[in-house]
Amino acid sequence: MPEPQPVTVDTALAAVLDQVLVGLLPVDALPAASVFLDEEGTPIARLEAGTIVAVKPVRWQRPSDIRIEGPVIVPVSGQVPSSALPPGSTVLLPAGGIRPDDGCWPIWAQAWSNGAAAVVEVPVPPAEAESRAAALAATYGNGQLVDVQTVAQPAGVGRTVFFTGLSGSGKSTVARAVVQRLAGTRSITLLDGDVVRTHLSKGLGFSAEDRDINIRRIGWVAAEVTKHGGLAVCAPIAPYDATRKWV
Repeated sequence: MPEPQPVTVDTALAAVLDQVLVGLLPVDALPAASVFLDEEGTPIARLEAGTIVAVKPVRWQRPSDIRIEGPVIVPVSGQVPSSALPPGSTVLLPAGGIRPDDGCWPIWAQAWSNGAAAVVEVPVPPAEAESRAAALAATYGNGQLVDVQTVAQPAGVGRTVFFTGLSGSGKSTVARAVVQRLAGTRSITLLDGDVVRTHLSKGLGFSAEDRDINIRRIGWVAAEVTKHGGLAVCAPIAPYDATRKWV
């Protein structure tokens, strides 16, 4: 059989790798690889005798290194507590797979840290925390999992407004009017189809593939603007339903 090749770790795979390194997941949860690399090509973990061994220090505490006594809370993704946390409670804070520029997670994490006796970050993605709450409470503590009343986390201040339509339908005119109306009230980025094609998408043509790439670039930039609290106003011709849904 051929030897496993190196694998570059993205954000999602990093969460799996971290869970393997602290013993929350088995080795076979990872793709077969001789070495795992970060995005710059630096080794961060290796396969040695069937075991994944970290090359760099692991930021997470192993369950075997701590033993929590008292109530354990595993926060639900997208929810924040609506009342005080139980006295003496420990929060197992899901922090796996979080991008460094995620603007919502720090606010969510702070809401769950207020009033907790202790906070232990675990390498489980927030989206998986609810289904794995009981197992996490048993692994890190005494299994005394408690429920907390919650409400939905308030939406951030960033927004994307996406106008689309045929050439000459008025989308650019309306988009510019929106930008002018809101000028001075907040940070606004106008991503007009024609302007984008002269800069961000310079060199692309009008084939189905090039149109798809152009709209996805606009969507990605709009998401970044929105994530950081700005308003992105977009006005491209986006003729393909699948691409519009992706954006």
